[in-house]
Amino acid sequence: MPGDITLCDDRSIERLIDNIIPVLDLISDHPKLLIPPQPRYLFDSCCADPEHGTNLSKEGYKELILGNLTRIRNLMKQGLIRRGVKNFWVLDSFAIVGQAKMADHEEIINNLQVISSDDGVHFSLLGYQNLSDEINKSVVDLLEGKIGQAKQKTPSGHPKPGRFFWRGFVSRNGSQTHRHYSVPFGRNVPVTKGRPHPYRRN
Repeated sequence: MPGDITLCDDRSIERLIDNIIPVLDLISDHPKLLIPPQPRYLFDSCCADPEHGTNLSKEGYKELILGNLTRIRNLMKQGLIRRGVKNFWVLDSFAIVGQAKMADHEEIINNLQVISSDDGVHFSLLGYQNLSDEINKSVVDLLEGKIGQAKQKTPSGHPKPGRFFWRGFVSRNGSQTHRHYSVPFGRNVPVTKGRPHPYRRN
């Protein structure tokens, strides 16, 4: 395709999710593993035509593509959760690079350089082995309930708050979420400006 190489927008991902919901409904609560797009066209364009993949050599292009792959994976997860899909997992966006998937973009790019073929699409046997290993591991973790379980929610639909210990106090939220939910502790706690105080003595 002529022009810059780009990844699909948010709305396209939402439409794709809508298309697979009937299939996921048939699977019901059985474990489900979804594989997001893996990195492609980072080093080679689709062909020798200079009008194709015109942004391939631009500074920051590779990081932009990797960032967009992470965006797509997050959209997949959020979209499935909003639609009530349970017991699922979306594979890592960089599973193809093996251990480097947990590192920064520079290391991911270096590993992709090793396993990518000249056609810009396919990978070496090592790359496909990495992907296969990650799929197998995720399937086992799904079956054992280590991943893919939806967080428990309160009747109001909010996630059940956790309990955090902080400087001698017990809080029902972390530092960034204290304003969202009422205090869940069983006994009365002080009220400040009409709102329950977020901490109580341990």
